[in-house]
Amino acid sequence: MIMWEKKIPAGVTIPDDDHDWSSKMVEEAMVGHWALAKLKKKGQKTRNSTSYPLLNRLNHKGVEEILVMVKCVDFRSSAVLAEYTDPDTAQVQSIWLHVSHLYEPATPLSCSHVGQEETVLVKKFLDVAQRVESEYAKQTLLQFFNE
Repeated sequence: MIMWEKKIPAGVTIPDDDHDWSSKMVEEAMVGHWALAKLKKKGQKTRNSTSYPLLNRLNHKGVEEILVMVKCVDFRSSAVLAEYTDPDTAQVQSIWLHVSHLYEPATPLSCSHVGQEETVLVKKFLDVAQRVESEYAKQTLLQFFNE
């Protein structure tokens, strides 16, 4: 850390001692990208409530994280507008989340398909369908030979 005249430079904030370094920073949140939103902070023991009433129902069911797509980033408040699909109602919900609740998914996910050409989408669909079909064939063979 660089110090001038034994003072921290203007605009520099030192994180709390219990800061979760695996969470995203506001500069890392990009519109159109997927992220995992943790419903409770690291070290929080109870599932009593989140600061988001819409998510309390999921939190009470034991859901600890949800997959969201970043739709907007507010750099002043370090918040993102995130979209997620409610598993109970199959409705798309939008909610403002503080960026410290966001984490990178373990498996990289492609960005939104909005605006892509139909041929690209069909090719991706066929590729995924072929991989799923090969996995089912592999599982069938494993079951057959394991009996």
